[in-house]
Amino acid sequence: MNEIIAIALTLLSTTAIFAQEPLAVPERGAASKQSTRYWEYGFLTGNGTMGADYFGNPGDETMVLTHCKLFLPLGSNEKVPDIGKYLPELRETIKTRGYPRGMGFMMDKAREAGWPGIIQNTDPFHPAFFFKITTPAGGARDYLRTEDFQTGEVAAQWKAGDTVYQRRLFISRADNVAVLSITGGKVSCELTVPPVDPKAQVRAYQLNHPDEPKENSAVNVLLQEERKVAKDWITLHNTYKFGKGGYDAALRVIVKGGSAESDGEKISVKDASEVLVLMRVEPFKQGEPGVLEKVKAELARLPADYKQLLPPHARAHGELFNRVSVDFGGAAERKLTTDELLARAKEQNTIPPALLEKIYDGSRYVILCASGDERPSNLQGIWTGTWTPAWSGDYTTNTNLELAIAHLLSSGTPELLKGYFKLIDDTIEGWRENAKGFYGARGVMAPSRESNSGTQIHWSNRFTGSFWTCGAGWLAHWYYDYYRYTGDRDFLAKKAVPLMKEVALFYEDFLFVDQSGKYRFSPSNSAENGDGDNSTQDIMVARELLTNLIAACKELNIEPQNISKWQAMISKLPPYLVLPNGELQEWSTPGVQNKNNHRHMSHLYAIWESYEFDPEKTPDMWKASEAAYDARMNTWFRNPENTGDQKGNETASHGRMHLGLSAARLGRSEEVWELLSRMATGVSIYPSMGSAHYEKGKTFNMDANGAMPEIINNALVFSLPGQLDLLPALPKAMASGTVKGLLARGQIRLNSLHWDAGMVECELVSGKDQRVRVRLPKAAAVKSFEVSSVGAKIAPDNAHLLSLKTGQPTKLRITFAESPK
Repeated sequence: MNEIIAIALTLLSTTAIFAQEPLAVPERGAASKQSTRYWEYGFLTGNGTMGADYFGNPGDETMVLTHCKLFLPLGSNEKVPDIGKYLPELRETIKTRGYPRGMGFMMDKAREAGWPGIIQNTDPFHPAFFFKITTPAGGARDYLRTEDFQTGEVAAQWKAGDTVYQRRLFISRADNVAVLSITGGKVSCELTVPPVDPKAQVRAYQLNHPDEPKENSAVNVLLQEERKVAKDWITLHNTYKFGKGGYDAALRVIVKGGSAESDGEKISVKDASEVLVLMRVEPFKQGEPGVLEKVKAELARLPADYKQLLPPHARAHGELFNRVSVDFGGAAERKLTTDELLARAKEQNTIPPALLEKIYDGSRYVILCASGDERPSNLQGIWTGTWTPAWSGDYTTNTNLELAIAHLLSSGTPELLKGYFKLIDDTIEGWRENAKGFYGARGVMAPSRESNSGTQIHWSNRFTGSFWTCGAGWLAHWYYDYYRYTGDRDFLAKKAVPLMKEVALFYEDFLFVDQSGKYRFSPSNSAENGDGDNSTQDIMVARELLTNLIAACKELNIEPQNISKWQAMISKLPPYLVLPNGELQEWSTPGVQNKNNHRHMSHLYAIWESYEFDPEKTPDMWKASEAAYDARMNTWFRNPENTGDQKGNETASHGRMHLGLSAARLGRSEEVWELLSRMATGVSIYPSMGSAHYEKGKTFNMDANGAMPEIINNALVFSLPGQLDLLPALPKAMASGTVKGLLARGQIRLNSLHWDAGMVECELVSGKDQRVRVRLPKAAAVKSFEVSSVGAKIAPDNAHLLSLKTGQPTKLRITFAESPK
């Protein structure tokens, strides 16, 4: 029934499109009355394979089309140096002369093995092309642009004289085509796809060739471009200079009424009733001839009708988006533009309920648009307007990629992880080369950054990424968590266990027992916060990986001999340490102080990711984690020298996201609100609801969009198999609300969760017969706990045990003597 209602809502939201009615602010969508010339402030759409960013002023508009697999080859040396045989000497150097000299030793040996001697950037994410629309626009007024989260459609409208101009754009999940409709009286315009800017290529080339004089960097050194412009087609056949193939793009231009002509550079349209443009980009591999004719033939077969092309996409997109809905009490303000709502947030220093809904929905929307079968969201989702994006717009694995996918399971869209799994499948050979080349180990070692390749090339004494070894174990977290949410045993056996075994194999070869009788992680690194033996996150990730691997093999009744070996490895892991001031140490080496003025929360991994620590099972570690969390909050986030963009990189959204996830897990409800509010009031969220890496809209970056819905979900429901915590970190500002469609670990769907003053109601459906313990906020005195349907209350006092039957709804109604805190 919920699915039928969701599809009906999606279809209803398209009726205005069919009638070509004036644009209005969508209740579940973003809107702005301001045009923009900056691509970062553009409105976004995508189907997980291609993305489009629409921006510009009336009469001077730009649409940038991108493809998830377009990363510009820079001609980097991607061969991992064969230096694993020097690991004993490296460890001895670290032990006797320290980590800086240890990295110097590694660099010296790597140069001897053919490493170029400099830190290398990953191949950068780049635009496929810029599509420009130029029209007369004198006296433009009443401008509005919209982004409909339920249909995936971006639109713009303005008036000039008596004419209403409209642009409508979406990228179809059904037909894999970008569709743009241009209307407005008798349409007269010029359409162009400019050639790639040579200066942009030179800047990109210089990233990994800093010593080469710029004048020696030839025009088109990175891209050989063949561009053809006819009156009804624009085609591109672009080949990368430094191998790895290239990409083809075709734009079919359909002029209805009026006329069109081309001078070989642009298409000039006169007096048309509508211009419809169908666009597709497809990469090709090295040595392949390209696929341009195939793309043209497929576009030619599509109907030249926007109204016919939109509904199949709207259904496919809407079915995914509408699986979860939220109502935080924002009904009265949902028709305000996001500009107005963000301004109110800044003025009031809090988040209006309608804005909270749009942040939640909009974050899900952009990650949905950027998640497909081939790739997950990169640093910039699936959009860019530059050839040199920050950090290459790549997949940065030391926090950002994991945050970008954070809500996909709990928000009911596990299939959107398919591109994440495909990325790892396609680059894992490089992970194997990293393990063998750097440390002489079997198994896999993920790089800290990757795009076209999984080899670790971004390392030197400027960034000691080669000392960061926990990436593969951390990335494997999502394989096992996918199973915990879905119960997919086939995936567990064929995908999760094989990857986890390779990670365990690396630990088996890399770790060694020191004089304490425990394993030592050396070299070791706490992401971007320094080097030191026994990074706490290294230990936490290894423990989680081995624990999950053992649990998976027991579930599948396989690997009995290896289970014993992995259990023995867990017993040798170093203990966690606590400083005299009560903080969990970031390095489990006696006497090493924490460096709390930092945006990475690596040593809180057991709180915000692996959930190893629990207030009942590990109270001492829970308390030490709380102290470490407080130290980071006060020394970094709340420190006036590090916020307000006074020190650029210390307003990093990803640090706030890990603090937010920690706050939700620790039950710090008001700090959940504080962290989210700072995102809204500090201009870390664009009008599209896309997020920025820094405050004041600096550096377009999507990882916060992946995490903000997860923070809210975790504040409302936290789950582990057999455990369901309701309202564990509910902020006072969210005193009432409803969310529908969340998933919980253990194959549980929450059809609905509603809370109000002194009560909470919940309907659960389990995918299997099981018992689940429902935990409630400890500060809330339970007045009544009512169960209907097949559920049975077995134990009282915040330890209510339910018996759930497969597919049968169980309804809970709980009242409190006072509202949960």
